[in-house]
Amino acid sequence: MAHDDAAFLARSPNRVAVLGALAEEPMTRRELRAETGASRVTVGRVTTDLERRDWVRRTGQRYRATAAGRAVVTAFERLLDTTATTRRLAPLFEHLPLDAFDFEVTRLRDAEVVVPTPTAPARHVDRLAELFRGAGEVWMVVHAMAPRAAAASYEAAAAGDHVTHGVVTPNVLDAIRETDEVCEQIRELLAEGAMRLHVRPAVPYQFGLYDETAALSADDDGVPEGIVVSTDAAVTEWTRERYDALRGDATPVAPEDL
Repeated sequence: MAHDDAAFLARSPNRVAVLGALAEEPMTRRELRAETGASRVTVGRVTTDLERRDWVRRTGQRYRATAAGRAVVTAFERLLDTTATTRRLAPLFEHLPLDAFDFEVTRLRDAEVVVPTPTAPARHVDRLAELFRGAGEVWMVVHAMAPRAAAASYEAAAAGDHVTHGVVTPNVLDAIRETDEVCEQIRELLAEGAMRLHVRPAVPYQFGLYDETAALSADDDGVPEGIVVSTDAAVTEWTRERYDALRGDATPVAPEDL
């Protein structure tokens, strides 16, 4: 889409609304007024402007979008969607592993953005613990594990059917060994099959899949700045596929390894 075309649409939400409506189906001016809420004068002016650009054509009383018009409005709406998504994710956007995603970032348009605050510095960790407790099965890839996350996994397993699958780094195992209580809990979970850990030298990013809810960690030099939580199918599919790929060359962890 040329710059002047984008500017032409950006200057008038009514142009976007009318062209978008006509991209769906042919309409009369009366139907366009009902669909867009624009006035009779505005609809008349907009359809004339769009005809001049050959984005719509008129047959009798009905207007329809041309192939060019449909392509233009689709691209423009995608731009608006992308802009809105990046704005929503702004606190964490630059720290997400964007290059690794095989889905459009707009799939995160409705995601929950969880960032720590001065009054709630562990807000994102608390949210992860909440996801742990509410899930029957968890898949996680991490290079650090907060004690409360380990506790949440133990509590979930004790409360009923729950399995945690993890691909972790040696640092995570070292951290588990540092606290006797946590170490004993993890050993118990491993022995019972309620936790299945695999270790590899490093992981490229951190994420978790809690049943059908994905949590993507936004890390700055390895330090989590917050998480993005999504139930979008493309996002959850990506997390599961990446988990399987990273587990493929990882080594299983036995209770006696801790």
